[in-house]
Amino acid sequence: MLRKLNVEEFDKYIEFIYNLAIDITKSGYPTYADGIKTKEDFVQLSYGAFNSQSEEILLFEIDGKVLGWIHYYFIPNDRYLSTYSFQALENINVAIKEFEIFCKLNFASYNLWLGFPKENEIAIEYLSSNNYSLIEKSHNDVLFLGNYIIKEESNNIQKVTEKNFHDFKVLHDFVDSNMYWTSNRLLKNLDRWNIYLYYENNIARGAIYFTNHYDVVEIFGVDYENNIFNEFICYELMVVCLNECKKSNIKYLNHFTNDNEHQLVLNIGFKNIGGYNYFRKQPIDFKKNLEIMRENFAKQNRFERLKFPPYVTFSEIKDIKWEYEILLSKGKVYYANIAQANTALFKFGFSDCPAVVVYSMDESLESDPLVLSQYGRAMYRAKIEKSTNQAIEEVGRDMRNERVYSIKRLLPKEITANIVAYHTTIMILRKHLPKRRLVRGLLPVLISDETKNVLVLPKKYWSEEFTNYFQDKH
Repeated sequence: MLRKLNVEEFDKYIEFIYNLAIDITKSGYPTYADGIKTKEDFVQLSYGAFNSQSEEILLFEIDGKVLGWIHYYFIPNDRYLSTYSFQALENINVAIKEFEIFCKLNFASYNLWLGFPKENEIAIEYLSSNNYSLIEKSHNDVLFLGNYIIKEESNNIQKVTEKNFHDFKVLHDFVDSNMYWTSNRLLKNLDRWNIYLYYENNIARGAIYFTNHYDVVEIFGVDYENNIFNEFICYELMVVCLNECKKSNIKYLNHFTNDNEHQLVLNIGFKNIGGYNYFRKQPIDFKKNLEIMRENFAKQNRFERLKFPPYVTFSEIKDIKWEYEILLSKGKVYYANIAQANTALFKFGFSDCPAVVVYSMDESLESDPLVLSQYGRAMYRAKIEKSTNQAIEEVGRDMRNERVYSIKRLLPKEITANIVAYHTTIMILRKHLPKRRLVRGLLPVLISDETKNVLVLPKKYWSEEFTNYFQDKH
């Protein structure tokens, strides 16, 4: 069972838990077996849970015996939940299972992210067999910078600022769909990051991004044009990073490398600590719920009258009135995500209002539709920030012109990478929403090849689990 650790119990268990934390076969990430983080670091971070509103420590017990603990934290705005430490002397699979139940009860709408060393075989086996998505599999490589000598840097490398951030975004958006640190989040926190681009013929061909915590720097990633590894560019970007660390008197550099980068950094002088596996469990099984809603809709459908608010003028959106029956009789259920909506829709009301949604019929998004929210955020950023990229600026113009409705416009690859996705203006009928209002952006919608228009799936066809997910406000 899991129970909350009281501050009075901290000293009783901290020594036992730390000894587990330095054993990669009995602990999760971040690891304290890397020779960088100290016992003092562990104690300080752990005790901080008692002074935070967004973290907590749970003791893991079986038959009254404490076997480990889970120190978790959460970010409400991002529906993000992960751990600062996860240790168990034995039965770590049971601990993970109980933590899942805890999260479902207390954080029903959150994505759960867990990292474990490959050497913790029981944890990896459990996560791999229980509907967790493996987001990253890499090598944990560390460099001690004490003997490093600054090297000559390429003239093709530039530091990223707000002015040239779009060049970085073009590269990063190919790989950030499963990352917490998306382009938008990096831009908002640019002052905390060091990002460098490698240019060739005035085109960004590669990027490196890293940040530091006291005397340790972590390279979060190296991106490449079309996501194709380039050993030369990787080396040149690594030199810049190493030089910056040395100039700033950084002691250690940590890099989670893929198979291509791993040998390169070992040749530079990095030491391998072990393997790293990063998993995500979504709050619900989106694919399963989509199939349920498709089955519900296939069993029964009927025509429902569509009413427009008085300010909606004649435009393509009026065609919905004539194509509504097609969608109800021949439409197929997919996911869509709100990119922009009338603010009135987020409050209870009776007037139906238009909204801009982004959707895709790509099968990969049926199980991972939250990627659509990233496209929506990119569209909204295009609205408020003019771009020199013609395709992105066209999206921005569509978003800014709220009185002209855009119907089924293809999103540029600069936003979606290799996914075919569209944005379109739809009419949100409140009677199709639980409690007649929007709570979150993800929606089931009806799409048909016989019409460009899209409609929200009437709520009576929604699955119970998705309805609960949609209404959750934790």
